[in-house]
Order: sequence, then C-alpha cells, then structure tokens
Amino acid sequence: DFQKANQFFQKAESLMKQRDAQSPIPLLTQLKFLEQKGQSLLMEYKATKDIALLHQAEAIHQKSMDLYTSWQVQLEESESLAYSAKHSNKLFANALETNFLLFEKKQQANHFNQAFAYAELSKSQSLNRSLQINSAALKNSIPDSILAQEQRLKKDISELQLQIDQSIPIAKSSDEVRSLKTALFEKKQSFQKFLEEVAIDFPAYYQVRYQSKLPSASAVSDQLEDQTALIEFALFDNTLYTFLIFKGKNHLFQSKLSADFMADIRAFHQRLSRPTKSFEEIAHRLYQQLMASIIHQLPADVQHLCIIPDGILSYIPFEALLMEEPPIADGHLQHAWLLRSYRISYAYTTDLLHTAPHKS
Repeated sequence: DFQKANQFFQKAESLMKQRDAQSPIPLLTQLKFLEQKGQSLLMEYKATKDIALLHQAEAIHQKSMDLYTSWQVQLEESESLAYSAKHSNKLFANALETNFLLFEKKQQANHFNQAFAYAELSKSQSLNRSLQINSAALKNSIPDSILAQEQRLKKDISELQLQIDQSIPIAKSSDEVRSLKTALFEKKQSFQKFLEEVAIDFPAYYQVRYQSKLPSASAVSDQLEDQTALIEFALFDNTLYTFLIFKGKNHLFQSKLSADFMADIRAFHQRLSRPTKSFEEIAHRLYQQLMASIIHQLPADVQHLCIIPDGILSYIPFEALLMEEPPIADGHLQHAWLLRSYRISYAYTTDLLHTAPHKS
C-alpha cells in the first residue's frame, strides 16, 4: 500500500532529522532508506501512471548517487565493494529505469543524459575503475607505503564511524561519544592532508582516483568520428538497456531478455571455434535480441560500431552475430555476419574510449 509506505517514509525522515541534530546518520543507512523510497515511488508510478511520481523518484535517485559517490571516496575499498555487491545494483537499476521511463514519455535529452550517467557510474565504480586506478598507480610508480597509508586511513575512518553508530543506540556516555567524534574529525583531517600531498606528488593517480569525471552523453557524441556509432549496454538481471549515440542523435532501448538468453550465450561461446547450423541459429537469435532494433536506427553512412558491453555480454564477439536467418544450404562464410557490414571495436567505459585497448 503506497499510502502506508509514504507515511512510513515521512515518519522515518522526521526521526532521521531529529537524530541528525545529535549525530549524523550513517551514509549506508541513508542510502538504504533512499533506495527503498525511490523504488516505492517507481512502483506506484507503474500502478497509477502519474508522471509526478517519476520526477519525485528521480530527485531521490540523484540524492542517492551524490551520497554513493561521496561514501566511496571515504571508505576503504573492501567496505565499498561489499555495499556495491549487495545494494548498488538495485540502486542503479531503479535510477536507470526511472530515467528511461521519463525519456520514453518526454523524449527530452536531459533524461537520456541522466540515464547514460547512471549506466557509466555503475560500471566505473567496479572493475573498470579498478583498472584505471591500477594503471595510474603503475604508470606513476606509486610506492606501496603510500597505497598502504591510503587504505589505513580509510579503514580507521570506517571503524571510528562504526563505533559512533554503535554507541548512540546503546546510550554510551556523552564523553565517550564525544571522544570518538573528535578522533573521527582528526582522522578525516589527516586523510584530507594526505590527499593534498598525493595531489602534488602523484597528480595522475589523484586525478583518476579522486577527480575523474565521467564524460556526458553529449561530450561522447562530440568526440565520435563521422560514420561511427557508440553502443553501450547496461544489464540488470534480465533487463537490458542499450544506449545508441551517433552524430546528432541519441536512442535508448529497454528490453526483457528471453529465458534462454544466458544458455544461448554459453552455447554460442562454446561453439564459436566450429560453427554449425545450431551455432548459426543462436547467432541470429542473439542478433535479434541485442542488435536488430539498433541497426534499424543507424544512418546508412555509419560504418564503425564501438561497443561497450556489460556483464556476460563481454563474452560475445559481436562480429559473429548473424543479421539474417541462416540459409538452408551450407557455406557459412557467405552468411550475413555483422562483421561483413560494420567495423567493430570495443571499450570498457566511455572514459576509456581513447585509452583502453580496442579490439577490431
């Protein structure tokens, strides 16, 4: 019942404001609360089609993302990744769906751009961001002692924050809580001073780790060469979002994957070295699910597809997808493989388009 849920959220917000006057609410608690509130608004929109609910949900999602990014900067990677594994997938899925629905209704560029930003952020916070960090660390020869100090400071901040959060509910003495808060403040000051030193001594690492900004959809469009289209996938459970960007035009697709999709990918990968009739049938099914609607929107002059896969889609060589149903007669070399119509390259995220190795 949305009305009851809304009353619960209002009461919880009131209690959180009262608590905030005494001690800041832990960021993780705030994130979980905002995630649930945003999801409730999204579900109610699906029931009522009241677009005002989508705008309310999007405001919640933007606040969630601001908290999420600031939280990841402060905490050690193990804790940050633990949250990502358990919660962030749903957070990003709800935010992306909200903006897809807004874009579908209004066809306004800001909703496409916001959906694109969420897709990029969800990827950059996991493996791809780690790859960048490792690359920067190697390139600039970051001493192990510096990396260890960075992790130690983050761990100290995390542990002190946890002690404060655990102290308040069990009514520990105000002096003890005050002492913990003072220690936390001093530790954060030390961390800030550490970052200032890193920014001077290892600017490339600091830039990637703490100042890297993901490119906007419009910036990506401006960077694309003529006759090139960018295709980025964002996969959440069985829901696939596909961003198509080329000069002067953006498209956003949402599709539900078939029950056989994962099995088809595994079979496709296993039979890749020895194409058979069944392989060709799978190649065409995957094309229909992943690429058919995209190819239909491409201008005739596009010759190059830059693909940013997601999750299990990274195992697919898109060149080998079959654009037409395989003919009965043998002779697979003459089939309508995607490679015969387009040059294809790959990247991890858009901010790596010009730095990551491309496969063509």
